[in-house]
Amino acid sequence: MQVSIHEVKTNLSRYLETVEAGTEVLISRHKKAVTKIIPLTR
Repeated sequence: MQVSIHEVKTNLSRYLETVEAGTEVLISRHKKAVTKIIPLTR
């Protein structure tokens, strides 16, 4: 899943829930991926 920085800032809690469920989230600036949020393995 790839989303913009603005989208993540607006809906951070929702994306953290998505990551906790096991989905990686790519965060993009100007449609170019700049970082990734991944779930921690415990």
